[in-house]
Amino acid sequence: MVKQQQICPFRPQLLMFPIALLTCSPVPFYLFPSSPVPLFPSLCGEIEVVAFSQAGTKRLLTALIAEAAACRRCPAMCERTAVLSDANGSVSARVLFIGEAPGRKGADRTRIPFSGDQSGKNLDRFIASIGLTRAKIFITSAALCNPRNPSGANRKPARFELENCAEFLRRTVELIDPRVVVTLGSVALESLKRIKSHELILKEAVGKVYEWDGRLLVPIYHPSPQVLASHRREPAQLQDYLVVARAIDTLGEVHRREAK
Repeated sequence: MVKQQQICPFRPQLLMFPIALLTCSPVPFYLFPSSPVPLFPSLCGEIEVVAFSQAGTKRLLTALIAEAAACRRCPAMCERTAVLSDANGSVSARVLFIGEAPGRKGADRTRIPFSGDQSGKNLDRFIASIGLTRAKIFITSAALCNPRNPSGANRKPARFELENCAEFLRRTVELIDPRVVVTLGSVALESLKRIKSHELILKEAVGKVYEWDGRLLVPIYHPSPQVLASHRREPAQLQDYLVVARAIDTLGEVHRREAK
């Protein structure tokens, strides 16, 4: 079950990286009993969180990028390449944005998520409204390659295409280990079910904060011109991004309380 959060506690989570907490006790105290990392305190009363280095995360991401680039699971996409690279964002980002798929005139051409088209311009404007930049976030998609109709126009990714990409999405979430996940549109929100089940529907869940898989989840609409014109106009979308900002601020408040 996914429940909406008003005040969400910070709960460290073991994914694919070992993490341990340490107090002033002479015996290491592990947050997770199976953690293989032994720790010893340098200052009594100080809590240290030790995890894989950023360099190690980058190496793992580089391997994932190469694997995605070589993927040929979807016959209709064999002539296109996954939009996953260092240009997707910071490996230390606390916020992960998930879109539907690269656009033909946008990311499929520029190799950078949400760039080169109006959807990208809209997203940049929306994140800037809450003080975020691309340097502070990581962006990926439910489908990493651009799905097209025989005519060449964009189409929604098929169910089996999303299933083929689900493992890449899961591993990306584990690698980046964001504290806040923002889904852009119904396809992105639905794709999270393949990682951890939820019962959210975008129309009902939009602009609210939920707990999902030990993280904060904020479902919002896609920033495409079509969505802005028909489903969620700009004033409402700007309010949704204020909710994203509050979710990020909640983490900062919890960290400050933990540090006292």
